[in-house]
Amino acid sequence: GELQCGVVSEYLSRKGPLTDLAIVPEPSNMNVRTTHSGNVLVLIRGRGKSRWIGAMHCYKTVNAVDKMADVVAALRDLEFATPRNPLLPGVPRHLIGSIIGGIGDGEPNLSRPSYVPDNCMITLEVRTPPGMTMDSAVVDIEKVLDRVRAADPELDVELLKPPAAYR
Repeated sequence: GELQCGVVSEYLSRKGPLTDLAIVPEPSNMNVRTTHSGNVLVLIRGRGKSRWIGAMHCYKTVNAVDKMADVVAALRDLEFATPRNPLLPGVPRHLIGSIIGGIGDGEPNLSRPSYVPDNCMITLEVRTPPGMTMDSAVVDIEKVLDRVRAADPELDVELLKPPAAYR
């Protein structure tokens, strides 16, 4: 269940036999590894102020997609405080894996492109070395978000952890 939120691992940790180690048959060039990266997944949601395109000149709008573009750019330079591990080259690393925007409070409605989007979400995945926790990764991500917030008082962005599996 690796790509389904680890459902088997979760089940075994609650009801199955406890073990001292595990074999992960993930592609490894047939090399035995004694260290593996962890995974942190967060959702970052930005909010704006919507109006119809024909009335934008009459009302204040805030385009959540434009605001999130600034967040995406800032996250390119994300640095983590946790030291690197020589057994895991390139870790920690991060990736913005998806972005979606539109109007509405829940999942963005994509069928109304003539409205300024008031909702935009990105998923950010972090591959973590031993010693890095979700909390320490979130602290480092929030530092970047705080810098973007300080530069743009209209930015309304929040970090949600962890997002629902269906997202």
